[in-house]
Amino acid sequence: PLGTFGWYSLGNPDFDVFQDYAGITELNNFVKANNGYAGTAEIDETFSEWGGKLSVDYQLNNILLYLSVSNGFKMGAVKSNPTTLTFHKQLNNIVKPETLITYEAGWKSQFINDRLRLNGAVFKNTWHDYQFFLVYNPGRPAGLFASLVNLPEAKSIGAEFELDWLIGNDRRAKFGLGWLNTEVINAQLDVSAIALAQQASFQEQVVKGNKLTNAPEWSYNL
Repeated sequence: PLGTFGWYSLGNPDFDVFQDYAGITELNNFVKANNGYAGTAEIDETFSEWGGKLSVDYQLNNILLYLSVSNGFKMGAVKSNPTTLTFHKQLNNIVKPETLITYEAGWKSQFINDRLRLNGAVFKNTWHDYQFFLVYNPGRPAGLFASLVNLPEAKSIGAEFELDWLIGNDRRAKFGLGWLNTEVINAQLDVSAIALAQQASFQEQVVKGNKLTNAPEWSYNL
């Protein structure tokens, strides 16, 4: 029911939920209004990115110190969406590859005959063209819009600490603690493929200085 025909059927009194998915009358009206079925497009895209990691470490008795910098990527993708297949210009749009540069410094250590491990790290992530799924819901089905988009730039800094202690032959204690701070650096989305009436409202959901989603400030396990 979240597809194009599903939304098109809402509010139509002759829609029979026990017989039709969208209603025959609504389906015929939809085809006439769009001069046929609009939900097709041919896409041919090639993406090329590089990744790698450079690190140095120093062993100091039971402690290993390290520094690293790495570059990773997520390939580009098609961002067509079932809720918007009626619009030709929204079918063959893509999101650009996402790139991530990570700086990290930390230590790994073992004590008490290698029965106690204490590890820690600090890091910084910088994303360019960060990919995420953005949903605009104005409270009415006809205005719902969702799309995979590129956020031009975002960053995070954080720290992690973990303890792993083999207390005895049958007892073990583990503890982990993480802190994370994320921020949107550049919030200007590419909304050219979105219907003009929805562009401003869609863009307003992403604000410079906001935190990234699914990024809790504190996390721990015991």
